[in-house]
Amino acid sequence: MHFSQQIQIVRAAYTDSNILTDIAFSAKRTWNYPEEYYKIWKNELTITESYLEENIVYKVPFKESIITFYSIEQFLFIAYK
Repeated sequence: MHFSQQIQIVRAAYTDSNILTDIAFSAKRTWNYPEEYYKIWKNELTITESYLEENIVYKVPFKESIITFYSIEQFLFIAYK
């Protein structure tokens, strides 16, 4: 893949959830895990609209598609004494 334009990193939209899920599964499949593992990881690899709302998710669009994305999950940490 040759990039003749600058790559942009932009916030993912709710409408991106299906393609981001496809990317997550495809990336994990490069490691050739047994197929039954993907059933176990389904919830972790599925990017839902609520996930996009609750976390920081950015994508890298290229032409009419998305080539990658990253996310930072936000957790609430409460320390007790």
